[in-house]
Amino acid sequence: MSIISQLLRFAFYSNFVRTLQKLVRNIKPDDIARLDPGRMLNDSLIEFGLRFWHHGLTISHPQLAEDVFVFSPFFYSVLEANSPEEAYKRVKTWTLRGKIQVDIFSKRYLVVPIHDRSQHHWYLAIVYRPKFVLPYHQASPTSPNPHASGESESMPVEVNDKDSDVAPRTRVCILDSLGGCHPQVTSRLSAYLRLEADAKHQLRDTSDAVERYVRVPLQLNQTDCGVYMLYFAEIFVEYLESSMSAPESQEDSENLWDICRLQHYHRLNQYRMNMTQNFLKTKYCNLISP
Repeated sequence: MSIISQLLRFAFYSNFVRTLQKLVRNIKPDDIARLDPGRMLNDSLIEFGLRFWHHGLTISHPQLAEDVFVFSPFFYSVLEANSPEEAYKRVKTWTLRGKIQVDIFSKRYLVVPIHDRSQHHWYLAIVYRPKFVLPYHQASPTSPNPHASGESESMPVEVNDKDSDVAPRTRVCILDSLGGCHPQVTSRLSAYLRLEADAKHQLRDTSDAVERYVRVPLQLNQTDCGVYMLYFAEIFVEYLESSMSAPESQEDSENLWDICRLQHYHRLNQYRMNMTQNFLKTKYCNLISP
């Protein structure tokens, strides 16, 4: 690895750790109380949970972590409340990490937590391979080569996939522990990708993403949606990275979601409090992966 690459990687981790520290400082006693059973997670806890998970990836799987971009829980709320053009004006700088501009089209996974405020419900959208919305004929570092090896349309989980596209497509995977349908999500995220491609790469002939619903375990109450969403992000990205073929049977599909692991996730009070305490006790330099 060149010296420049090492310095860029160090800068990335430095900015990332500063973000985590800021998130920890912003967690209030009322937020901690929401870790008790029967309470719903709020924006602060969701963001901290996703960022901490991503930080863990930078240590255990650094290459995978570089392929993941996690949006703020407030990101989709802005897209939902405004026209596409107005929304983009408000979020166009949200891909900055410190002073580093992130090219989201170079990422494999865009993790978008979504809060349906009318239902007080959290669910998840994962944009899989956003680069495929870019026009193939453009000479761009992030434009895909349709003849490259290793590209596949098959999804590693059972989804509602009724089309038979030949060219690779960007997928918006919806994971909802209440099994709801959210057709507006893909159109809003596609509009955002279109405007981002125009602003950052001067590319306008983009395609729309394809919507997919992933079969997931359903929550057993009305309060654990945030916990399920954090679990879905962690497991789904891991599985997408490790497998490029669909499960051969319904049993295989169910095995993707380890119920024992999910039940362990329900111990969120101890899990999150330990995470916060360990983070605060850890010195800044020790958080950075060498």
